[in-house]
Amino acid sequence: MPSNLKNTEKKKIYLHQSITLTGLSTPTFHAAVDQCKNIYEAMKSCFPPGKLNKWGPSRYEGHDALDANARYFTARKFAPDEQSLLFSLGVDTNGILANIRGMDLIHGADNKVAYLRVNEGPDRKIK
Repeated sequence: MPSNLKNTEKKKIYLHQSITLTGLSTPTFHAAVDQCKNIYEAMKSCFPPGKLNKWGPSRYEGHDALDANARYFTARKFAPDEQSLLFSLGVDTNGILANIRGMDLIHGADNKVAYLRVNEGPDRKIK
């Protein structure tokens, strides 16, 4: 196998989708960011020193933001009894992710992302 393909094989576990959320400096979003900081500080004591990655809010156009991501795959060795799920059509429209998955990876429940949409009715109420 050519070295560039071997390199790609090793990296496919890191493929992910991500989102950045910002409240554009609203007080409510600022309070949510503060709570995330508090959670991080509380969790730090559960890990040996240096074992937890440093965390803090990111920035978006000068405003605090929260980043979240989900990997497409989990190594089968970490979920040996979990069944691999099909990708949603909107996630893998051309079947590329399904084709590169291989036998060593699964797309499990922890890798699945739910996409939600807010609908506003004619009465301007959120449905």
